[in-house]
Amino acid sequence: MSPGRGSASGNNRAYGGAHSGSGTYLFVIPNVGKQVDDYLQNRQINANELVIIWCGGNDFVHSDEQDTQKIVDNIESHITKLTTAGATEFLVLELPPLDTVPRVNEENDEAGVVVMHERILDFNRKLHSMLNDTVSATSLTIHRGMVWQMFDTVYNNPSYFGLTNITHPACDHDGYACENGDSIAPNAEEYIYFDKMHPSLTMHDLVDIYIRELMGVADVDGDAVADDADECLDTLPDVPVTANGCDVPPPDIDGDGVLNEDDYCPDTPANESVNEDGCSESQLDDDDDGLTNDIDQCPGTPAGEEVDTDGCGWSQFDADGDGVLNGIDQCPDTDISFTVDLNGCAPNQKDDDNDNVTNDLDLCPGSWAGSLVDENGCALYQKDSDDDGVKDHKDECVDTPAGDSVDAVGCGTTQKDDDEDGIMNAYDECPTTPSGESVNAVGCALVELDTDYDGFSDAVDDCPETSYGVITDDSGCADEQLDGDEDGFNDRDDLCPSTSGESGGCPTLTLEVISPGHGSQHYLGSNITFQILIQCSSNCSMQLTQIARVGNFSAPVIEDASNGTYEWTMLVPSDSQYMRIDWDLTLTSGEVSVSTTHIMMLRDAPVVDDTTEDDTASTDEADAKSSSGDLVNSNVIAVFLLIAILAILVALYRQQPPAKPLLSEEEKWMEQTTLVTRTGLGSEVFGDGRNPP
Repeated sequence: MSPGRGSASGNNRAYGGAHSGSGTYLFVIPNVGKQVDDYLQNRQINANELVIIWCGGNDFVHSDEQDTQKIVDNIESHITKLTTAGATEFLVLELPPLDTVPRVNEENDEAGVVVMHERILDFNRKLHSMLNDTVSATSLTIHRGMVWQMFDTVYNNPSYFGLTNITHPACDHDGYACENGDSIAPNAEEYIYFDKMHPSLTMHDLVDIYIRELMGVADVDGDAVADDADECLDTLPDVPVTANGCDVPPPDIDGDGVLNEDDYCPDTPANESVNEDGCSESQLDDDDDGLTNDIDQCPGTPAGEEVDTDGCGWSQFDADGDGVLNGIDQCPDTDISFTVDLNGCAPNQKDDDNDNVTNDLDLCPGSWAGSLVDENGCALYQKDSDDDGVKDHKDECVDTPAGDSVDAVGCGTTQKDDDEDGIMNAYDECPTTPSGESVNAVGCALVELDTDYDGFSDAVDDCPETSYGVITDDSGCADEQLDGDEDGFNDRDDLCPSTSGESGGCPTLTLEVISPGHGSQHYLGSNITFQILIQCSSNCSMQLTQIARVGNFSAPVIEDASNGTYEWTMLVPSDSQYMRIDWDLTLTSGEVSVSTTHIMMLRDAPVVDDTTEDDTASTDEADAKSSSGDLVNSNVIAVFLLIAILAILVALYRQQPPAKPLLSEEEKWMEQTTLVTRTGLGSEVFGDGRNPP
């Protein structure tokens, strides 16, 4: 295969950094869609040609593409276009686990790496699903490169493939790709990744071998030795090989393992180990002292120095027996009872800080040049007279007691009073007392004490003796210490904490309907006056409600009511359809309420007979005459009675009031209520001026 781009020839159109879509990436990199379009400008694909498609990695890593189906659709469109151009056989490779790529691990946290792992798995599943559908719907031959499984096998069995590093790139670089001048590991072939994005040559070779085996190539390295007999499957092209498929070894006359062309010592004795130049110790004299390395007892003799028969010069002896050779011994007369350093000097021969006190006597090594020191070699800044960890030249409290914790200037808690309250820090239980506050023996002001440990200082705590652990309000008081309604029952035990009362903290409420009587009867169209007695044993504020169970009968709601009798008047509509009204009355104060039910019966008003006295007199006179024995014809009597009845009916008709206009239920009840409130000292009337019947 040969590389090609644009309209140029070459059937290897792949380009580093390309994405799966069309157009270009970063204006210059042709994406796969453009690669296909450019190649097909003036070409058709022969039926016997294999088309290889492998893309998608840059979409997910470079561009953080999250739509896996989009990449699959791009690949499907490329297959369709190439098929139209004559392609019949494809090799489509899935993606390896990109979550192992160094760049992905460098740019993402653990959760991000897991997301990438799942994203590539999802892409591969959708890719194979698309390929299954394509094979079913067409006559195309599609080979599939199962790169995920192949890569995962290598990644989890690195030593089997000669790999030692599966996490880091072989090239040490800052960008995404290796550049000239970047440091490369000497064993780069043992890495999976060469740089932060691309696999190493070893991984490329393994992928090549896998694809060749997948496609049925029996001789992957092309050396004319079948793979099943080839012991060297990576032989370079055109290199002579032996029967086992391995390179023919070049000549080595002395058989030392170094080829003649690289052997600087071609006559090495048999069985002697040699260096990379093919030379053994019997052939070398590294220090040029006239004795070969194999018999030289003192290798490394300085140039020009005379040696004895063992190859040793003066500089390689140890005259004072301190273990340091003469050539490097800076203190040649060392007392053998002392241990020496690499220069052959003992502590009694050295004064490292030049303070005129030798190291063996110097208790303060490292004194600054020119410092005034004592007989122990210690300057003021090197001593700590009170052993508090602060040198004397910085210690503002030189007599700190043993064991006292000190600050940066050497002062302990027994020597400091940070809040200036007269109590030293070591004994001050309130180390941040505000300035000017009087304190007790342990340094605490009233504003800092919380005697009952309820979180409120005694200065603001209204209840300084609250039991430990009890929840309090903003004034430091618990429920058992409060009596919000001042009834002698604390809020914790008060059944009615917002209403004063004598029974468990609750008042006794009295609700009595004085009038109308229970079950009393009333005419339609009449006024009914309610008198209701309410009482609270603690003179609490009350609310009275009265609700009818049927109809739109309404009653006032009395708010903030006090002890006394309350009245209100209701006009019963003359055309009401209800003959009974059940009233539910409720008296409420805080958490306490009492209720009662009151029943009223309704009936039609009686018809009043207003016949004139004259008619009555006439009737009486007629009756008198009849009783006196006057003979009257029975027919005449019947006619007279009929006339009398008609006269009565006419009189009644004339006395009826004129018809009222029809009112809605709401209009009827809007004008029916008059409220009278009586508190005991007098009465006030609110309403439309009607009086109760």
